[in-house]
Amino acid sequence: MDTPDLPLPSTQVRKPNLFLDCNSFGARAIELGVDLYGADKIMFATDGTDFSTEWSLKALQEARIDESAKAGILYANAARVIGGLTRLAPARERQAA
Repeated sequence: MDTPDLPLPSTQVRKPNLFLDCNSFGARAIELGVDLYGADKIMFATDGTDFSTEWSLKALQEARIDESAKAGILYANAARVIGGLTRLAPARERQAA
């Protein structure tokens, strides 16, 4: 597409509300994603998996990133980003009743 008046897609990479799933092409892809976006922007299995959960877990385990980055990807990043939504669930349930 020729869109000279729009920002380049690469300018979107560091946006604060951009998050990625690690259900991708293996350990090396996770490593590259961490290098490009930062480990704090990657989450585990947020959109289901075509590869299998076991495949994604193996890729994350094999990725050459530190253990804190792996823990963030596996659970801490999602808890940070969407964990506050759990406080809304009881209120919404009461409203529906």
